[in-house]
Amino acid sequence: MKNTDFNTTFKAKDFDRELVSKKLDNLKDLQYLVNSELVNNQLSKWRKTQPANENLKKFIEAMLNIELYVNELQNERHLLMLSIDEYRSDKLRAVERARKAESKEN
Repeated sequence: MKNTDFNTTFKAKDFDRELVSKKLDNLKDLQYLVNSELVNNQLSKWRKTQPANENLKKFIEAMLNIELYVNELQNERHLLMLSIDEYRSDKLRAVERARKAESKEN
């Protein structure tokens, strides 16, 4: 009978590294939100004092577009990480099922 051993080795999940990476991502996100809030508050004050300023209106619109874009990037990063975790889990489950099936054959 043909040998069907799985010689694939899987690196153990490095939880510490993963937690640090998530913590750094959260800190960066928080820093972005704080800076964004600071800019938005100042723009709001300026808009109240200069409601007819066209350059200010363009600047506010540009800032909102930047914030929407960054939010989209953050959502995509989050979904990518979820997908990678799901694919990794699916692969490990498939290998485990194959190993169990092989051990039943022998």
